[in-house]
Amino acid sequence: MIAKINIHGQIGPSSVDEAGLFHKGVQLLDVIEQVPPDATEFEVSINSPGGYVDIGDDIYNYLNSLKKKGKVTTIQDGLVGSIATKIFLAGDERLVDDRFQFWIHNPFKENVSGDSDDLMAMAKGLEATETELRQFYMGFTKIDESGLDALMKVETGLTADQCIKFGFATGKKSVPVLNIIKPTMKEEKSFMEHVKAFFTDKPKGVQPKAQVPGNHAQKSMVVNLADGAGSFWVEGEGVAEGVAAFLLDEAGQPTSQSLADGDYALEDGSVISVMGGKVAKLTAKQAEIPMEDEEEMIPKSQVEAMVKSAVEQALAPKLAEFEKEKESAIMALKKSARIGVQPTKAALGLPDNQPKGRTIASVMRDKREERSKQLNKN
Repeated sequence: MIAKINIHGQIGPSSVDEAGLFHKGVQLLDVIEQVPPDATEFEVSINSPGGYVDIGDDIYNYLNSLKKKGKVTTIQDGLVGSIATKIFLAGDERLVDDRFQFWIHNPFKENVSGDSDDLMAMAKGLEATETELRQFYMGFTKIDESGLDALMKVETGLTADQCIKFGFATGKKSVPVLNIIKPTMKEEKSFMEHVKAFFTDKPKGVQPKAQVPGNHAQKSMVVNLADGAGSFWVEGEGVAEGVAAFLLDEAGQPTSQSLADGDYALEDGSVISVMGGKVAKLTAKQAEIPMEDEEEMIPKSQVEAMVKSAVEQALAPKLAEFEKEKESAIMALKKSARIGVQPTKAALGLPDNQPKGRTIASVMRDKREERSKQLNKN
């Protein structure tokens, strides 16, 4: 019995990115749960940008232990980078794909903080991890340590042919005819840009086309991939969950070779997932909301003017009533106060015999006169 194991996603715990999108991580337990106890052969599909080194090491060791039960084949189904490359090397047979790249680079830490002792300890630990990974690669590849050190420092992407040439892979995966994207790129991207694309790129899709000629013509149909990437054929009158999918030969004739497991974007915008040579899942294209013609849209300035006018009309009666009440209050104040006129004693409510104010000098003069009279008496 062949056990099919999928390692699709970042290695480690699940996470939520800055945009609020959830990304399912792959832990050792996720891998173990996919292995039935009676399996005698193992096919491991890998599409991962990497992740945590220790978790990647655990997954590699587990896959390596399965060799006691039978052959382990690792298959590239997308970007394979960072610690995911070590997991890929667990296979007795290692199949790469011309459509994708294989990235190696030095381990790194994110969001590092601490004092000088902490940072020095982290640097030493990171250096030891780099050395260990280089020596691990040397056990499989034909590149010496100095060469690997230089490649890993600058984040190096390898094509399928280069992976085979250097020993990372043992062969290529069979893919639909013409469904091969050459790895030559107009603009070189860094590993981190590829990792970002891994989580954000969306497939474009496919739809059934002309019938397959020959014995399969009555109940078979050719399916085209998005962007003219290639074709394959299915048993039945269309793509549906549970139907078998097969490759076409170079002449466009049907073969009995099953379509490789993985996700395929179809021409009509839908996406299928193939497992065990059959369509395991069909995701229909999401309906697009048509945009209004810009010429029919009301300009923003006009909308703002309309809103302002409506508000002014609604508030006008209240404002008029407020102005009337304010004017009445002002008139009442004017009648009750004589602004600028000095109040009289009567207005202040003072009696006619209210004592006048005296200066300090007059008080002192009166006291001197009083003392003088007292001295004369004596």
